[in-house]
Amino acid sequence: MSSSTSQNPLNSVQDYQSIDDNYLNSPRSSTHSRKSVEFSTMPSSLSPSNKQVMSGNSCNRDDTYPSKDVISIDDAIERLGMGRFQTRILIAAGLSFAADAMEVLLLSFLAPVLQVEMNLSPNQTATITSIVFAGEMLGTLVLGPLGDIWGRRPVFLSSAASISFFGIATAFTNNYVPLLIARFCVGFGVGGLTVPFDTLAEFLPSSQRGKNLLYIEYFWTVGTLLVPLFAYFTLGGANQESGMGSWQLFCFVCALPCLASNIYGHFTVPESPRWLCEHGKSGEALKILRRAALTNGHSNPELMFPAELEIVADSVDTGTNHHGKFLENYKEATHNSHKNSSATNFSILLSKKWRSLTLKLWGLWLTFAIGYYGTILAISRIFSTSTSYSEGEGQNDQYQNNEDQATGDTYDFNYVSIFQSCMGEVAGLTLVVFTIDRAGRILSQVVSFGCAGICVFLLCFLADPATAARIQVPHGVLVVLAFLARAFEMSATCVTWVSTAELLSTEIRTTGHSAANAVARLGAAVIPFLLVETTPLIEVGIVMLVVNALSMLFCSKLPETKGRAMGANAADELTSTKTSDVVDQEYILNFS
Repeated sequence: MSSSTSQNPLNSVQDYQSIDDNYLNSPRSSTHSRKSVEFSTMPSSLSPSNKQVMSGNSCNRDDTYPSKDVISIDDAIERLGMGRFQTRILIAAGLSFAADAMEVLLLSFLAPVLQVEMNLSPNQTATITSIVFAGEMLGTLVLGPLGDIWGRRPVFLSSAASISFFGIATAFTNNYVPLLIARFCVGFGVGGLTVPFDTLAEFLPSSQRGKNLLYIEYFWTVGTLLVPLFAYFTLGGANQESGMGSWQLFCFVCALPCLASNIYGHFTVPESPRWLCEHGKSGEALKILRRAALTNGHSNPELMFPAELEIVADSVDTGTNHHGKFLENYKEATHNSHKNSSATNFSILLSKKWRSLTLKLWGLWLTFAIGYYGTILAISRIFSTSTSYSEGEGQNDQYQNNEDQATGDTYDFNYVSIFQSCMGEVAGLTLVVFTIDRAGRILSQVVSFGCAGICVFLLCFLADPATAARIQVPHGVLVVLAFLARAFEMSATCVTWVSTAELLSTEIRTTGHSAANAVARLGAAVIPFLLVETTPLIEVGIVMLVVNALSMLFCSKLPETKGRAMGANAADELTSTKTSDVVDQEYILNFS
């Protein structure tokens, strides 16, 4: 901090006190509260025309902050900036995302293995996959609203605990029905994982939100890469000659990341200040912001967020002329919002204000889930086989196989090709990290969904036995198409997660996000029955092409959120209310 008075006329807390004392002696002091400082009493360098706007990383030095009675939570987060505090939340939420990815991709290996080892019918095998998505659908409908009622932190921790506990319990099940129960409970916990994502979003400055919400997807990608590696060492491949493959051990190791997330998150993830402000707990939000500022390297958090500061939710109109009247209206609004929260959690999504946006999001999430999970299962089907030696069929040397000694059946996976296709998610995610804040959310989704649909259609068409009988397709071509399909599906869905969190306002963010996720799980639950062995791959490819085209249509109808405050676009598009920037300008002018 510069020692020059001309550069920073307020060099101590006493300077703020002298300004307040001058203001108390002014004629307007009877109209406003003590801390509502009239700009005419301030030094000229702090007048509205010269006021410095502090956001992003601009606060990473020991600046002093002009006293302001009320600021929005968006302004408070901008003042906090980006630092180690958000990185810790990113790691905790990322571990949860890795667990989600592993529990989903696990199914593409687990289902064919259990079909052989438990001698299951095709419908029973598909049920193993669908039951997880059914649990996720119920989990999102229950845990999402609880995130808006009870808070983000307790739901985050309980979701992670559920996944880790029942994921490990799966390893100790030996019968079909207990297995289904355990997997359903795992899915229920996975349904709450929109909450840590939204928690991270609520701690990020707008200028840092796009890329950092995409960074969390790298954890998802790492999870998808670990699954084929764990499968190789636990199901077959490395254990092929010894016959030591164990699907129970496979399920156990896939549950460990979520256990790590639960332990780490318990010590690093606080309650969301946005949620606290929405429920009238500005004082608690202030304490968390101070701790966050200290973690981010600010030497004087009390000066950055003084005790007299009132932080208000982003859903409350701050554009009143009289500060005292504003505080009265704000407290009444937050009280009524909290009082009626349980009644409005789901009903508000279909109210006149949110209905159009909600239906568009549901359409997008339904179709992208069918496209994304359908692509994963289709690739696993193309690069794996389940055959019987009694049929006298030989095996391709590219595949590793395990034999069930009782039935003579085998399950076979081309681990190398599946792993190479998973690497496509790394490429797709990296691509969108560099384009999301340039091209915007909508264009990024439209292009990615379109390319994904084309790639997965070509993959299924060329891999279909009818096509293979006429055209000799090199195996490398199939791997490249699988790589590209996973890359574009990943880039599109990552942006959808970011855009959804940004579109919804704080009071319904986890409810709205979870409701959309529930619709997605409904679509994902149907996919395993579409991809049974009797369905021709060419038909699968056509369905994937159509659903990706529908995803393009739905996302093209959504408002752009690039560079906007969270929930600001929804307010602009649906109710024509003023954005926080305009409100702040009017607030300043009212005191000038």
